[in-house]
Parts: sequence; structure tokens; C-alpha cells
Amino acid sequence: MGTAIKSTLISLIFFSLTLGSLDARETQSFRAKTQVPIKEKDVVYARNQAFADLRRELIQKGVADLIGSRLYRENERYLRNQIRNDQVITRVKIVRESANANSLSLSLIAWLRMKPLERSLRQLGFPLAKDPAVPIGLLIDQTIPLPVNKIKSRLALLKLRVQKQLSYSSATLDAEQLESLFEQLGSPSAAILIEPIPGDSPGKVQGITARVVRLSDFQIAQNLVLNFEQREADQIGTYLKRNLERFLSLFSVQNLQHSDFTGGKKRVWLLELVGLTNPKARYLFEETCLKPNRQIEAFELTHRSSESSRYRVYSAKSAKELALTLFKPSAYFSFQILTEEGNQTQVQVLAQSSPKMSPPRPILQVQEWRKKILLALGLNEKAPIPPEWGQLFREGEPNNTSLELTPVLSEQVILGRLNSRADEDLFLLPGENKKTLIIDWLKLGKSYLRPLLRLYDDQFNLLASWPMQPSRSKKHLIFHFKGKVPNQLHLRVYDRIGYIHGETGGFRFFEYLLRYRFSDG
Repeated sequence: MGTAIKSTLISLIFFSLTLGSLDARETQSFRAKTQVPIKEKDVVYARNQAFADLRRELIQKGVADLIGSRLYRENERYLRNQIRNDQVITRVKIVRESANANSLSLSLIAWLRMKPLERSLRQLGFPLAKDPAVPIGLLIDQTIPLPVNKIKSRLALLKLRVQKQLSYSSATLDAEQLESLFEQLGSPSAAILIEPIPGDSPGKVQGITARVVRLSDFQIAQNLVLNFEQREADQIGTYLKRNLERFLSLFSVQNLQHSDFTGGKKRVWLLELVGLTNPKARYLFEETCLKPNRQIEAFELTHRSSESSRYRVYSAKSAKELALTLFKPSAYFSFQILTEEGNQTQVQVLAQSSPKMSPPRPILQVQEWRKKILLALGLNEKAPIPPEWGQLFREGEPNNTSLELTPVLSEQVILGRLNSRADEDLFLLPGENKKTLIIDWLKLGKSYLRPLLRLYDDQFNLLASWPMQPSRSKKHLIFHFKGKVPNQLHLRVYDRIGYIHGETGGFRFFEYLLRYRFSDG
């Protein structure tokens, strides 16, 4: 099989031994197979890719076994991004391996530790197939015609059992009537109330809301909203017949969790942050505001849009008590409370953050790079370095997050290096009032990495993506702006494969030159 296979098997054996002996009842075996292409005769890389693909697939099979196939299929994409813990694999056996000139086939059996998988799924809010169903009540406004059986079936998938269903009038509902309805439902811990959202004029409706209300404290644990264009109230039935699946999609794992129905002692705060709209801002808010706050037991992002982000915050404190400590001006944000109603708060967020700059440094000994530059440009090794590539600047470090960037000027030639598949470089480009951006990108020397260049606007919205093909050493990239050119742009260089556990061998880095300019063309 060769040295590469032996090293892979040795790493798997070592990985298995470090986990220690486990009770056989805690493990379960699963089988999977895959076929991957062999590129540039790199069998080692193909085998590493096959092992990585199969590890992920085996873990996903374990996940599907725990939560049920239907719930898994519905959330497959989400779970593939969330469940990546290789520590659940205790032992691997190669069932079959074969290769030809173009592809490699691999079949494995793996034994998984199911307890860590269970813990991960519970942290994500997924009910397990073995969990008992939580009894709940269902209250539907008498003006909304809904197929109750389909709602019950949908909730049953989430291990929520409708104990009883009643009709009511949301127009006259108060706390005393709600308590009476709960008694008629059989006193469940919580109920879902489905009612219309009034429009701007009498008799008009502009949406439907589904609220989770707990009997212990009459708190709204969750508020799900389906918005649509205003229409007459008597047209709701027609709309729902055509859009029933859209309405039922409100009842998802991400929106409804068992803690909403059973966590009566823990207060839930529904927080909408207007203006917190991009990943960078959300990351800063979570890291600098939510996580350091000791009054907050847990939180989760429940919704994001181009206008706001919504969080569900768990705490023993009330919303007003939390607001006093959370909405203090910081180095990154200032806050203005817009509305407060019960445990729901809407806040305007103004970002005040600026990233740390790691400026590039001039390289004095350019001739050391002469041979690699000429080879990448396809020139004779005795030729002089073209003037446009003659003055180099080494990227500033650190520059691998949105808070630590390397600023780059137009026509400045940057020498960058990805030190591994897990590394990435992020550059800040000042925008210009010209409609075309031109980027020249050179690969210096050999590399087994598969680098990717991505362009983002000032809010980190993706504008374009360009892979560097393994067989090519240079790219001339052109991007035309359709609207106004942002004041700032971000360029990100990273490996599109990402980190591979147990990967060995040379050329696992990537050196490159990068420059850009704007044009009116």
C-alpha cells in the first residue's frame, strides 16, 4: 500500500488509542463509501480527502440515527455545518480500497461515541428520537382557518404533542381569559397562540403570528411571524391554502425548542437589534456584549435580515435589568432603545468599531524572488523583473480576521503566504469612483493547496469569488460594479478545502503576489 497509507493508518490507530477503552454499549457502528478524483497524480491528497469526506458522512449517519431520518433530511445542510466533532470516532476499519489513474474509492466502517453526539444535538436544540414528547396546548384565533392535523403532525416531528386544541378571539384576550383557556387545555406548561396581525385599516390583515406563552409566568417565550401583503381578513383562508408550507416552516428546530415550553424558571428575552446586519457586527456584539455579561446564561441568534438581527437571551434577570448592563456605550457600539413590551425589546445599534491595521512592509531583497516571479509570469529566467512587479511589500501580520487587516494601496504589489490550509489573509482596499476593479494574482512555486480569492464590500457581503486552478500560476481578474462603488473593499485569500485532520507531506503552503487597480473601462 505504500508509506502514505501506512502513515494514515498509524494516525488512525493512534487517534483510537488516545480516546481510551469505551463500553461497547456507548458506541455504534456505521458504514459509508465514497469515490474522489485523483488530481495531478496526487494519491495522498485524494486519500486524505476521501477520509475527511467519510468521517463527515459517518458522523452525519450517527446524527440521523439519533434524531430520525425525516428531521435530519430537513436540517441536513445546517447539521453538516454544525456537527464536525471527529472526537466521536473511536475506531475505523477499511473495508475496501481501490484506485485507478483517475479516481480512488474507499469504504469504511466506523464506531462512533453516541453520547458526545447527543450532547451536541441537545446544545443545538434538536430533540432526540428517544425523547418523550412535551405536552402543549394549541390556541387558534377563530378567524384563521387552519388544518389542525397538519400543524399537529409538524409539531410532533419536534417532539411537541398537542394535548388539546381550542378556538378563541384574540381581539378580546387578556391574562384572565388566557389562564381560563389554559385550564380548559388541561393545564399544559405552555401553549402556542396563532392569531392575525392587524393591518393599517379595520378589517385588514398583514400577517400571522404564532406565540409561545408559558403558564408559569405568562411570558412570551417565542414570537414567530409570517408577514404578507395586506388583505381583507376573509381572504386569509385562500392565502393559507396556497402558502401552507410557508406557514408550517415557522415551526422549525431553530424557532421552537423544548426549553421554550418547559423552562418556566428561566426568563427569556426576545431582542431585536436594528442595524446589526452583517457577520462582522454580529460577531463583535456577541463577543463584547453578550458573552462577557454574567447575567446572561445563554443566547442564540434566531433571525437575521438586511435590517436587523434577532436574539433569544436566557437569564434569571428581567429584560429591564439586563438592559441596564447590556446597552452601555462601548468601544464598538452605541445603543438606543426603540420599543419595550414585556420581554420583547427593539434596539437601534450604531457601530463604532474600526479594525486593527497591520500595514505591509517593503522587501529590500527583491532579487531573492526573481526566479519564482519570472516563472509565474512565463518569462525567461534570465529576463529582468517587469517594472510593475519590481517593488514588493510583505503582507502585515496578523491579518486573518475582520478585526485585523492589511491595508493595500492601488498598484502596490503584496507578497503573501498561506502557511497551512487553515490560514487565511484579509486585505483592505480603499474604494475609488471607477466602475471596474482589476486584480492580478500570481502563484509562486508549487503548492498542493487549492487557494480561493474572494471580494467583499464594506459590510462583508460577497461580491465575487475566483479559484486558482492547480495547473495555472497567474490570474487576471476583472470585476464590474453595477451600482455605487463601496468606500472600502475586502479581499480574502484562503484554501477552499480547509483543514484536513492528519494531513502530512510537503507543499502545504501557498506563496503569491497580489496587486490591484481601478479603471473606468
